[in-house]
Amino acid sequence: MSSLEELNRPPLRLVGGMPIIGPFADNWENVERFQARRDDLLISTYPKSGTTWVSKIVDLILNGGDTEESQKGAIFERVPFLECSGPGVPSGTKILNKQDFPRVIKTHLQVEVLPRSFWDKRCKVLPDTT
Repeated sequence: MSSLEELNRPPLRLVGGMPIIGPFADNWENVERFQARRDDLLISTYPKSGTTWVSKIVDLILNGGDTEESQKGAIFERVPFLECSGPGVPSGTKILNKQDFPRVIKTHLQVEVLPRSFWDKRCKVLPDTT
């Protein structure tokens, strides 16, 4: 496989029985150790099911409907993707560890492999019910 193909479609690796792209798998230890906070809000969805759309709506609600405030900064920084990691990009866990309260977090992980701290801290979860 050429390096261009690898950039477009990184190889998959199994993590906890779930296929994950290599760069995300490389960050898996940080995902497992991630410490949720009691006031975290987790958006848990299937890929391509409106995750970014829901993220923007939640961000807008948290900003009291202020559209200008909600457009400051990219949505991937305002609502980080927990398991995201890759060359030249800060990982989702790194962004989240620097954020103030309340944090809005998005993920496509299966419930079985989510960090235990989400359950221990009794975080609010917005699940995809489709």
